[in-house]
Amino acid sequence: MKLKKTGTIILVGALTALLLAFGTITAFAVPSGWTVDRKASAVFESVAPENAPDGRSDVIKQSIAGEDFNDERDETRATRGIYDNHQGYKKDVAINGDVWTATTYFYVDPAVKNSEQPMNSSIWLTVDDGHYDNYLVVAFLNQDPNSFYSDTSSNFKTGWYYWNDLALKYEKIPGSDIYSTAGWHKIEVAAAQKGIVDYYIDGEKLYSRNYNNDDYGYATEFGSAVLPQFKLATLTLNSYNFGGDYTVFWAMPLAVEGAPYTTSATVPPTTAKINSPKTGVDIWRVLLGIITIAAAIAMAAYWIYRAANKSKYNRYD
Repeated sequence: MKLKKTGTIILVGALTALLLAFGTITAFAVPSGWTVDRKASAVFESVAPENAPDGRSDVIKQSIAGEDFNDERDETRATRGIYDNHQGYKKDVAINGDVWTATTYFYVDPAVKNSEQPMNSSIWLTVDDGHYDNYLVVAFLNQDPNSFYSDTSSNFKTGWYYWNDLALKYEKIPGSDIYSTAGWHKIEVAAAQKGIVDYYIDGEKLYSRNYNNDDYGYATEFGSAVLPQFKLATLTLNSYNFGGDYTVFWAMPLAVEGAPYTTSATVPPTTAKINSPKTGVDIWRVLLGIITIAAAIAMAAYWIYRAANKSKYNRYD
């Protein structure tokens, strides 16, 4: 009787551990080091090359679910749910130098062209300039850039935009139309020197912005328009929820100290990644799951064998 109770306890324990292990494995979808920014997108996970566009590696899949749309009115912005509808994940990069480059690759889906599904997928960089946190944003849009996240406008534009934080609107990156074709495109935002931001697409510098001027009123408020620092704090991948479903793919989001890469969009740089995300499933959790499964199978086999030879073990009951 004692052996039977002990075996039952072991079996129940093994099955419980099995369920916990499966839960751990299946829930471990978000790449290591990434945390929710404002609100989580429905999916944010690493995908194998066979499930990625063009069979590319180091790919992150991000999906927006219309059911997660927030329709509550935000009186401070006179809009509906604009804050929570930016959905995605961020990564702390903590580059303390004033010269740095943030890079990612974005896949332009051929189906996006002329689509009636609005989309807004963007890389956000939080920069500490010594006075405030600035947001540097580059977005691929399929929407009306002047309607501030409206999904009802018929003036849809498709292409690359940057966020003008003075005018509070998206503006087209000059010369970017030729980089809106279907396929992978490389996006770089680089601080070539303190407070000077350059925007690159597929290795071509298309736009520069100078934060060392008095557009922001720094000279009036702080006595000088020259920024004391320009440190990169976080890198975020966001997509906006307009109330419909869509999926986008990112590759190799990373941040490095120094000048931008010069490689093309189709071939990832071979330079060692700094502060880049770890992708895939945690190997130790997978091994734990495999060991637990093996233990459960062994225990089940033992009880099946015992049941088949019950008379042999009657003396222990």
